[in-house]
Amino acid sequence: FELTAGSDVDLILLYDYDSTVAESDGPRPLDAQRYFTRLTQRLVAALSAPMAEGVIFEVDLRLRPSGNKGPVATRIGAFGKYQREEAWTWEHMALTRARLVCGDTSLQDEVRDVIDDVLSASRDVGQIAKDVSEMRVLIGKEKPPRDSWDLKLIPGGLIDIEFLAQYLRLVAPVKDITVHTYGSTTGELLELLGHDLITPGDLDTCLEALLLFSELSQIIRLCVDGPFEPKDAPSGLVERICRAGDCPDLATLEGEVKRLSKAVRKVFEKVVRV
Repeated sequence: FELTAGSDVDLILLYDYDSTVAESDGPRPLDAQRYFTRLTQRLVAALSAPMAEGVIFEVDLRLRPSGNKGPVATRIGAFGKYQREEAWTWEHMALTRARLVCGDTSLQDEVRDVIDDVLSASRDVGQIAKDVSEMRVLIGKEKPPRDSWDLKLIPGGLIDIEFLAQYLRLVAPVKDITVHTYGSTTGELLELLGHDLITPGDLDTCLEALLLFSELSQIIRLCVDGPFEPKDAPSGLVERICRAGDCPDLATLEGEVKRLSKAVRKVFEKVVRV
């Protein structure tokens, strides 16, 4: 799983019910939509309520069908129809990261069938490449990296690696390649080993960068409240970061980050060709 310290949680709440039953059977009956809407609202409140030591998770529901304009909980049939007929490329990219958290076995099977069906569809590779490239450019404009230690947003950073894995997952069916991994950038990339979507050397570059950037990001998020400022960082933190990168000093580590991010960016531009 790829939750890191400080990550929010993107949730899509799905439900189904017996259409012959008009309302819940509690002391104050509710129709299905209101019942699951209130259940979702209480779940989100429980997860994100401020407490003395902070919140459990910041919860983001914007990945649901129609985003903020849609209901907070969606019936499985409506979810499937939306994903097949209306969803944008970025929503299908997000779907590659989906993990079923809980629910009745029958409902989980239905959700898994929808996801498998959507992700196994054959797509216009050129259009997907265009969409992914445009989204990456837009993120670069709206959220430029603070500095070279902003390992998520720098060109060739974690966003590029994640987008690359998601792009390859969406275009794999065109080559009759089936990917079974969900919710893991590393797992998705490893499943593509041996196929002609990406060379083994380029794959190794992305995996090496993913491992290093993820490790450094975790340490920085756990130890620093805000951006990492090398000149103000305690010596113990600097030592720990350098050890994570197997480098003797911070300057060497920064050079390694620049080398890998530059290499990843080249891979991204080569593979996601518009």
